[in-house]
Amino acid sequence: MTEPHRRPDLGDFEIDGLYLHSYTRELVQYIGEAWVHELREDVGVFAVVLGEDFVIATLRGYDRGETFQPFGDAVEDERRMGGDW
Repeated sequence: MTEPHRRPDLGDFEIDGLYLHSYTRELVQYIGEAWVHELREDVGVFAVVLGEDFVIATLRGYDRGETFQPFGDAVEDERRMGGDW
């Protein structure tokens, strides 16, 4: 049996953890993994905190540089760069 396709960082996300999505800059909460038959891939599923949408973390997104930065780290990075949260 072959290993399912999945992002290398899927194991790094914590259930209910808050992350900043690099493409949308939205705050998202990690829900878990799901198999998407159409993609033939395990994906990470995130709920947008201030909305009703979802973001899925795919291998294709990973290959294109998409990241999900832990929210606490994102706030610290912003403060170091002189931003105001």
